[in-house]
Amino acid sequence: MRLGIVIPTYNEKKNIKKIFQSFKKLKGIKYFICFVDGSPTNETQREIKKYFKKNFAIVRERKKEIGFFTLSTRCAASFLGFKWILKNTKCNPIVDMDADLSSNPLDIYKALKIFDLKKVDLVIASKYLKKSKIVGRKLLRTFCSFIYSKCCKIFISNKISDYSNGYRFFSRKALKDLVKIEKKYNSPSQHLENLIFCFEKQYKIYEIPATYIDTGKDSGSIKIGHLFIFAYQIFEILIRYKLKKLFH
Repeated sequence: MRLGIVIPTYNEKKNIKKIFQSFKKLKGIKYFICFVDGSPTNETQREIKKYFKKNFAIVRERKKEIGFFTLSTRCAASFLGFKWILKNTKCNPIVDMDADLSSNPLDIYKALKIFDLKKVDLVIASKYLKKSKIVGRKLLRTFCSFIYSKCCKIFISNKISDYSNGYRFFSRKALKDLVKIEKKYNSPSQHLENLIFCFEKQYKIYEIPATYIDTGKDSGSIKIGHLFIFAYQIFEILIRYKLKKLFH
């Protein structure tokens, strides 16, 4: 089993050493990292090449401006990396994670164990299981995320606890199907569309308790207008899902 890891980067020069040191601690795990870099300069790429000498690739992303309806380009970067990994490696399973390591690399051990024992299609690193931990996150963001996941459980399925976490491990087979679907929104709401797709395909989904560390990186960039747009997108996705179930 060789894990494929996609890490979108944008001006992440200061985090590359931390990423390298974190993955050095993963003993007994074979992995390949695809960095998808949208930085305006080559500083992040130079730092990657300074520390990583093997089992990595850098895919250059043409970074788009974040507009009022776009909110974030991380999902688009992740899918670019997913497609590269699928085309150029035989990695299985495949995960994407933030360059600031808000998701704990040590949780990889638990995810791979589940893939080995349960033969699942998707493993979600959940913030809301009994042994999960949330570190440093502001109360308002924790509350909003919790309510969002609760609403999704009502509308979609209560089989999983965390609909907001993007720290997800896909089987190669499931990811091949997922990258083919048309994405309506280039925003974090894409995470919900991906999960709905997995439910519709009746993929085997499993959750593991995980540690989430809020680095505060994006806190200052979140605008009230963006929250309203995100809420609208989520509402539209949920209604579309319900109507589809009703008429099929």
